[in-house]
Amino acid sequence: MINQIPDDSIRFSTDVELFPGFRISQQEASDRLDVYRRDYVPHFPFVPVPSSMCASELYVESRVLFWTILAVVSPLGDKVQMEFKAWFRRYLAEHLVMAIGLVIDLRLDKHAGHFLGGPKTLLGDAWTSMSKHPIKMKVHQTAADKRAVLGVYHITNLLSPYFRKSTIFHWSTHLASCCENLTEAREYESDIYLVSLVRMQHLADRGFSAIPAIDPFDPTPPAFHAVTAMALDTVHRELENYFKLQPEIVKQIRTFPDLIT
Repeated sequence: MINQIPDDSIRFSTDVELFPGFRISQQEASDRLDVYRRDYVPHFPFVPVPSSMCASELYVESRVLFWTILAVVSPLGDKVQMEFKAWFRRYLAEHLVMAIGLVIDLRLDKHAGHFLGGPKTLLGDAWTSMSKHPIKMKVHQTAADKRAVLGVYHITNLLSPYFRKSTIFHWSTHLASCCENLTEAREYESDIYLVSLVRMQHLADRGFSAIPAIDPFDPTPPAFHAVTAMALDTVHRELENYFKLQPEIVKQIRTFPDLIT
């Protein structure tokens, strides 16, 4: 059985272990964290790690992020990879749905200052059951909050086709505002790519929404009409024009041009 994340009382002063076979020293962790910053963050910019944060600080702040980064960048044997995947899937099963629910319940997908406790939310039900007035969320959302909500939008949109469902996390003026704020602040260079990626995805989603859902078990699949082709052509032109307007730092990212083809 795979061990759970170690207790917070354990200090990262020597080697640390997630489960037997996946053990790492502080120096190895530091080296691999550097690899993550250099090679991975430019392509998945939603979870940057400050250059000032060392491996032991990341270990204390977020064990799951620490171990996930190490698993991604480390050369692991087949057995260890399989055990880590099992651990990670179990962690996601326990936390991903909760995370999406919290984003919605805490209104991270809305402008700061909106009232919490609205209908059809866990928080709203709990607060109403105690006969409380609606509570107001924190007025300020950090840059990390904004990257998180844009990351949830990104991931849920990527996964939704596999479940033959439209995304549960729709584009909003707040998401557009998050993009604008990150672009203006430019806390990380990778934020420029993050915003370009999310905005491009929003354009692409308009094209996907024009395609009728296909059920492989339906003996009479929907026909592909001319109006659908016109909608897709329009979106494709918008994507091409959008790419042309991107700064060179985004165009030079190897995978970005492939996303519009």
